Order: sequence, then structure tokens, then C-alpha cells
Amino acid sequence: MPAVLSLEVKFQASQLANLRRLPPKLRPSEAWLNKLAQGQSGTSWRRKGGNALLVEGITAQGPCDGLVAEGDLLVAVDGEVVTTVRAVEEKLEALRTRSSKMQKFQVPLTLLRRGKELAVTVSVPLLGSDGARRILGWHGLILQDTPRAVREIGQAPLGANISQTMLGSPAEAFGIEGNFLVAVDGRPTPDLDALLSLGRAAPAERKHLRIETADHTGRRFLKTLEPDWLFWPIFEMLQDDCGAWSYQEHEQPR
Repeated sequence: MPAVLSLEVKFQASQLANLRRLPPKLRPSEAWLNKLAQGQSGTSWRRKGGNALLVEGITAQGPCDGLVAEGDLLVAVDGEVVTTVRAVEEKLEALRTRSSKMQKFQVPLTLLRRGKELAVTVSVPLLGSDGARRILGWHGLILQDTPRAVREIGQAPLGANISQTMLGSPAEAFGIEGNFLVAVDGRPTPDLDALLSLGRAAPAERKHLRIETADHTGRRFLKTLEPDWLFWPIFEMLQDDCGAWSYQEHEQPR
């Protein structure tokens, strides 16, 4: 499966002319402004004044989350000045080519934060297809690990992502809301394995489950749900490295 390295950061161009007009405490040093100007491809920077890469957004739980901040300027990757997104991609691809057997890469970044130079090293994994390779059907909720496209929206709650609610299922009948399943009967469900372990530990006499969910804005919802094991069993679908899918049903707790 094709894979690439990505910082999972959204950039926008910031003109060097505007950076030069910032207050002294926020302005990049003259040395860095000159390096960025000289790093422009060709001579277009002389006509347009040149640009720098401003961090506009950071994917939650991505490699730069907690290390890079919105408003930072990315000025170098692996010690080499970068001024365009294409240049960043070329530096990352060069790192991947040099160490083709690795699954994670330590990438040194140089940032300018409020005018001060900051060096960080981020652990960047190989990024493949964003398609789900594991799906859990749980009382009519179709659940998966939170995909990158969802994490790009903002800080996602720690829980299984609800990608769909099946019509006529217990989840629909009891009005389960939200985008993330975060707890069942007061026990956190940060991932699919945690959710499956709850079923193995559930007492047989329990007829209702207390479901806690959340949405992208952080709002919490609390509902009860009565399982229907005859028509809506818990099932799991897995895709192997060759692309083949397997299906497995999980038995009702005894």
C-alpha cells in the first residue's frame, strides 16, 4: 500500500514584507529573514517579496500535536531552509528514501515562535490510506478508530468514532446522539478493544446500558439502551494486509 510521510499540519503563506513590519518582540531575526528570502526558488521572491510557511492548523493526535503551535513559522526541515509546502514534502520524501525500511522517522524541525528560534524533533509515521481497516457493529452503531479526516476538524474526544447509526437498531430506537462513544456504564471506551472488553465483563442480568457520547464541540449526551442480541449482535470486520475482509460475531455475555 502506498505511504507517505506527513507532518499533518496545515500551512498558509506569510509574506516576508509583512513579517518585517511586526513589532521587534515578534519579528523574526534579520538573519532568518535573509535566509528565507534567499531560499525562494528562482528570482520570484525578489518580485513578490518572498513568503514563509505559517502554521495555520494542526491535526489532533498527529505527529506535531503538542510540539508545534498555530502561528509558528516553519523555517527548516532537517536543517535545510523551507519556504513552500512542496519543499517540505521533498525533504520528507528524501528522509523516507534514505531509510526505506523504517516505519517511523525522527524529523528535526526549526520553528520561529514569537520571533524566537525553537528546535523540535517530531516522530512522523508513514501515512497510508485513511480508509478503515477495522469496523465494529455495536448495537446498531458502526464504530471505528477516529480517522484522520475527523481529527483534522479539531481536538477529538477520547472514544470510538460513530460513523453511522443503522436504521431500526437499538441505537436508533433509543436516540443515541453524538459523534464519539466515550463511556458505557461509567467505564471509558477510548478504543474498540476497550469496548469489546466491556461486553465480556457485563453481567448477564443487565437489561439496559448507560451510554455516554460526545460531539465535536465537547457536548456530552447520556442515554440508555436495551440490547437486542437476536437481531443486532455485536460483530467485527477486519481487513488484512492483502485487502481481504473477515467477519466475526461476538456472543452475548453469559
